[in-house]
Amino acid sequence: MKIDTIDLGPRPVLLAPMEDVTDPAFRLMCKRFGADMVYTEFVSSDALVRAIDKTRRKLEICDEERPVAIQIYGKDVDAMTQAARIVEEARPDMLDINFGCPVKKIAGKGAGAGMLQDIPKMLEITRSVVDAVKIPVTVKTRLGWDDNSKIIVDLAEQLQDCGIAALTIHGRTRAQLYTGEADWTLIGRVKDNPRMRIPIIGNGDIADPQRAGECFDRYGVDAIMIGRGSIGRPWIFKEVKHYLETGEQLAPLSFGRRLDVLRQEVADSVARLDERRGIIHIRRHLAATPLFKGIPNFRDTRIAMLRAESVEELFRIFDNIYLASETALPGSSSF
Repeated sequence: MKIDTIDLGPRPVLLAPMEDVTDPAFRLMCKRFGADMVYTEFVSSDALVRAIDKTRRKLEICDEERPVAIQIYGKDVDAMTQAARIVEEARPDMLDINFGCPVKKIAGKGAGAGMLQDIPKMLEITRSVVDAVKIPVTVKTRLGWDDNSKIIVDLAEQLQDCGIAALTIHGRTRAQLYTGEADWTLIGRVKDNPRMRIPIIGNGDIADPQRAGECFDRYGVDAIMIGRGSIGRPWIFKEVKHYLETGEQLAPLSFGRRLDVLRQEVADSVARLDERRGIIHIRRHLAATPLFKGIPNFRDTRIAMLRAESVEELFRIFDNIYLASETALPGSSSF
């Protein structure tokens, strides 16, 4: 599958852009486990134009993670256009426009998925951004604002006409936020539309290799994007890629190896920020990881892990978890 001239190979698996998740260290981790392309956290166009230092740092990418896309959001045509030019100077492989973020502080102000209530402006922004830069421009959006306005089939054609190079569709409406099940049937209808010429990337509820294969086979998408299913579990890309290539389930990494991956995530987060902020940042990954699922009587340990305030304390808890896994009787837990 190609996006413009960028060849991602057959049935590529992409890391979704996620605020406070897809920082440089996590992107590299997912890349090493087989992600075919990664996306930055979303970047505010207004903050970029105002040269806010924290926002500018989100544009930092490295050659190791390529191909990489930088994603921007906003509701003002001029700010989005200026931001696109600033992003191009950071030399990403492509630029992605966020028309899908459902959270109130973004969508409620008309940006992200809020644009699904103002399609003319969405299209104006898209055309202006495409015209402003030479790198490929892609869009990520949702099925519509709510169940009464699932407009994605027609909207996809309109966005294509604006000159975008690919379209990612999350199989929920804005009103759903992240609740309920993602509806891939409309994603499949977009892909089946004979007037669509650009790649269609499906996103939503891909949490295991079998579901990834089903999304390719049943809905015909050109690529899939994994978001929440990768948090605290970057090895999912290796599992999915192996299944797509062989049709067989990959033998899972050992408990100790997966725990080492989480240790590395902690170390990377602390190195990028500092000990206090790095640990706070990584708690989301520790809370979401399925690694500890099924461990008996884990509640107190989980609380301690998420309250740890130093790397030493956190790694000591990891050591105790690992020692408990080594001494557990066969079949006594999911270790």
